[in-house]
Amino acid sequence: MLVAEQKPHKPGRKPFYKSSKLLWVIPSIIVGVCLVFYVGVSIYAANIFNQVPDRPLEFTNTPAQHGLSYQEVSFPTALNDGITLRGWWIPNPSSDRAIIIVHGKAQTRMEMVDYSRNFWEMGYNLLLFDLRGHGKSDGDHYYFGQKESWDTVGAFNFVKSKGFTPEHIGLYGRSMGAATALLAAGHDEEIKTIFSDSSFANFGEVAWERMPVEKGLPSFFLPGIFTAGRILLDFKIDETRPVVILPNLKEVHIFLVHCEGDTTIPVAQFYQLKEAGGSKIVGSWLIAGGEHTKGLEMYPELYLQKVKTFFYTYLGQ
Repeated sequence: MLVAEQKPHKPGRKPFYKSSKLLWVIPSIIVGVCLVFYVGVSIYAANIFNQVPDRPLEFTNTPAQHGLSYQEVSFPTALNDGITLRGWWIPNPSSDRAIIIVHGKAQTRMEMVDYSRNFWEMGYNLLLFDLRGHGKSDGDHYYFGQKESWDTVGAFNFVKSKGFTPEHIGLYGRSMGAATALLAAGHDEEIKTIFSDSSFANFGEVAWERMPVEKGLPSFFLPGIFTAGRILLDFKIDETRPVVILPNLKEVHIFLVHCEGDTTIPVAQFYQLKEAGGSKIVGSWLIAGGEHTKGLEMYPELYLQKVKTFFYTYLGQ
């Protein structure tokens, strides 16, 4: 009698939810979703982080309101990227010296014109101009000094083209404008005389502290934001550190002002600049209390006297 051959029993396949593969599939999905979220937020935030706000359609505050004659001027940035900058040239026929005034983030030349009369009465020609992405100038993103510093070199070149010698041209900057002026000296060794009010030393450090406050994002997004900014906008955070270039500058004269109560750019940044600059920091003033760039508002007479003494000493009268 023939007996049918018995096939070995094959156990049924386990349901997927009981499979060991589940141990790595679900975590992989979670990691992937988190990565996509992180990248998406970083790209979005990089654009917001570097994007300038709406600009004024018309300037309601001009040198004319302060009794000063002026000319509308335009000139190229020194970066050679096609950006045209626009500003006001305020001539002082009795002087062969000039001061370039550099505004801060989200400002324009209009915010700087209020005390232009004081600078003019000191005996200087003045150039007030809009950095890229601000006011009437071309561009639509901030670079926190990286590219604005080349705009400032362009402004310096413009003043030279009007017949002024480099040693008779000074820079006055506030906040990001102050950092921009310091960085510009790293590009052009002819820039020698800078009055710096409330500059940062290392923008990356300031951003790390301020991001949660200003943008409502945890600081751990910053590496992604900076990476996205570099790829999409050519924003290089390592080129926004005046503290790095100061030791390499030669024959410059810098005056530093900072308010001790500054929460926008903490006073630690002032100390870093002062240490890095060494003998190049020919004067400094740490104002007790006070918020960001409030020194002029708090002590107008003393502030302007320090500006006057500094420029008279290093530019001449």
